[in-house]
Amino acid sequence: MIVVDGHCDVLWRLWEDPERSFSDGTLQAGAERLAAGNVRAQVFALFVPPQVPRGQRLKAALAMVDRWHGEVVENAGFRPLLWRDDVPRVTGGDRPWALLALEGAEALEGELVHLRVLYHLGLRMVGLTWNEANEAADGCGEARGGGLTRFGRSLVEEINRLSLLLDVAHLSERGFWEAAEHYDGPLVASHANCRAVHDHPRNLTDDQLRAIAESGGVVGLTFVPAFLTGGEATRDDVRRHLEHAESVAGEDHVAFGSDFDGIDRVVAGLEHAACYAEWADYLLRYYPASSVEKWLAGNWLRVLAARLPARPMTNL
Repeated sequence: MIVVDGHCDVLWRLWEDPERSFSDGTLQAGAERLAAGNVRAQVFALFVPPQVPRGQRLKAALAMVDRWHGEVVENAGFRPLLWRDDVPRVTGGDRPWALLALEGAEALEGELVHLRVLYHLGLRMVGLTWNEANEAADGCGEARGGGLTRFGRSLVEEINRLSLLLDVAHLSERGFWEAAEHYDGPLVASHANCRAVHDHPRNLTDDQLRAIAESGGVVGLTFVPAFLTGGEATRDDVRRHLEHAESVAGEDHVAFGSDFDGIDRVVAGLEHAACYAEWADYLLRYYPASSVEKWLAGNWLRVLAARLPARPMTNL
């Protein structure tokens, strides 16, 4: 079975250590491991760490975009997933696909023009925050729990205009609901789990799960032990979150967003992207193939086909 993974931090790792390479075998979601796991489409996040000072954040994001184009697309042969009519091609052919996402609006430094520049460079998914507050909204780690700022509302409007996906992972609860109110497409949580199973601020409440489903969106369940159990975690723990998400949101709104290369502690049996092959076999022990196919790829593909922008005539 093919896989579409909603979140990895490969680009941050490459930016953090310029000596590393996408193809050197050291990354959890490097080229060889993605191929071994049959990952046909991978979402690559642009994560600018909070210690990067204002005035340097866009520069850091652009350096990550440069590594994406140079190593993932040009050297490793991934196709950029840019347009709605690209989506049906993900399931065939001999080359995998790569989608570029922004994990937090810090890199925009309060300027919508920076979003448009990143769009022209291939950006197709936007998360408003990481854990902290920024110019757009409060993250889930901000104690005051505020919602969207004036800039944040303008940012969502521009996301709508460009037909980008809005990623609600990391948002405060108030920010989640305000973003949902202003966004006109299917909501996605690229990498998050269920608060009813494990009470963690990065996990989603049942009301949030239902809202994502009602929008036609998808929740990318993640392999972060801290969000699964708070301690050591196994594949059975991921399955507990899967079963809860499916019972609340429905099987058409559940998928996976591993957070590979954003984590140091790993789930036993899901240590890197090559493990997706065994993960598929594991899921087939418990669920019908039609459901497993949706969770591994089909639900992400449906949302991408519904939301990615139409190819401009000038790009034919």
